[in-house]
Amino acid sequence: FRMHPHENMEIISIVTKGALEHKDSFGNHGLINEGEIQYMSAGDGVFHSEFNPSKDERVAFFQIWILPHSYGGRPIYDKRDFSDFNQENQWVTLVSADPSDDAMTIKQDARIYATTLTESKQITTTSKGLKYGRLIFVIEGSIEIENETLEARDEMQIVDEHSYTITPLEDSKLLMFEVPIDNKHI
Repeated sequence: FRMHPHENMEIISIVTKGALEHKDSFGNHGLINEGEIQYMSAGDGVFHSEFNPSKDERVAFFQIWILPHSYGGRPIYDKRDFSDFNQENQWVTLVSADPSDDAMTIKQDARIYATTLTESKQITTTSKGLKYGRLIFVIEGSIEIENETLEARDEMQIVDEHSYTITPLEDSKLLMFEVPIDNKHI
């Protein structure tokens, strides 16, 4: 993506394969490697670009945009390596509004979790109640949830307060997004 503007947006880039190069109008420049996450709060406005720096290797990443709970302010940039966090058969909080979560802190009451499930293990979704929706996304592998099979790149949206058990049908990598659904800024 060539240099382009954003304002009033929480932008999270999760690299799952290869490396992504970032440049922005505030002088931030560097590589985001597999297992790393970049956070940029666009605030009053920022120009940025991301691109694959390699001519030979592919890059795979997710870029998630979340509206902030408050607008304006100086843009914020952060990058963290989560590759050493034990994500096997447990949810790891990657992004949160709560600084005590040991995650990247954003300006919205939303969370992004990750897990790597081994074939015979199960995991349960979290639930913060009816004011929050969840989205389960399969990065790799396949899972079963509520008698539905999800394959790589499939997702399931959940808008009730129940917790659900996820059963991997093979080794699988998942993301779970938890966002307020009654908030006028979402």
